[in-house]
Amino acid sequence: MISLKNLSKVYFKGKRNENLVLDQINLDIAPGELMAITGKSGAGKTTLLHMVAGLDRPSSGHIFYDQLDLTTLKEHELANFRASHVGIILQNFALLLNESVESNVTLPLLFQKGRKKKAMSVEEVLNICQIPGFEKRKVKELSGGEMQRVAIARALIARPDILIADEPTGSLDSVTSMSILELLKSLHDSGMTILMVTHDEEIASLCQRIIHIRDGKLMTGLPSES
Repeated sequence: MISLKNLSKVYFKGKRNENLVLDQINLDIAPGELMAITGKSGAGKTTLLHMVAGLDRPSSGHIFYDQLDLTTLKEHELANFRASHVGIILQNFALLLNESVESNVTLPLLFQKGRKKKAMSVEEVLNICQIPGFEKRKVKELSGGEMQRVAIARALIARPDILIADEPTGSLDSVTSMSILELLKSLHDSGMTILMVTHDEEIASLCQRIIHIRDGKLMTGLPSES
């Protein structure tokens, strides 16, 4: 269980341009849940995602992974936690274009510090992402959909407990977007917890639960029928 308790984030606190991005967020994310986060640009969606991923710290409040409070961890402890428990997919892929697929996919293992036995093989993770045999391909030679599958493979290789996806279909056409969503749903069907920011209402409707962020506040949605 992931629990956010009274989570707030303020940028430029005490200055003229102070910006309250998240305001007293309370949210529980159950193991194996597929959740969509929606809202207008600037509403705080990505900031919330970064908080859950341990990429940014809240100004106040707490983030619990079971009994572990992430807000109490030192920077190196938080980095170790991310490396072991969180897989992150970004909208712009954030891949090394001149490197091979294999080099990109195995990048998270550099931060594993002796936990590589937990990781999947490159062959296994590429098969899951439906791009078998792509190990030696250069990323710059791939289509947008193939690049996103590489990004998902990279997020999966260390066997994370939760997959964090920030607009995973935002830069893709509708057909490719649905194929990526089907991949994410298959990962969810296997038991993975997935938290996804999306502006696409159709994609959000296929998730188990939708939450809406408006002006930094949480508006809870009802479970979808999928």
